Amino acid sequence: MDSALFALLLVFAAYAGLTLGTGYLAERKGRSFAAWAALGFFLGIFGLLLAAIVPARRPSHEDLT
Repeated sequence: MDSALFALLLVFAAYAGLTLGTGYLAERKGRSFAAWAALGFFLGIFGLLLAAIVPARRPSHEDLT
């Protein structure tokens, strides 16, 4: 395999992991996976940092019934 292709695949895999990791972290805090994954895609590491510092959502009154 060409080393340039390998490097490109490695960067793609890392970016995909960053995108999905941002969505997963936000979902664990009660946020929308898709919206935060999109933020992770467009903002990169900054989206992941935002997902890490955003507070967890408290369940609303409707969610408890």
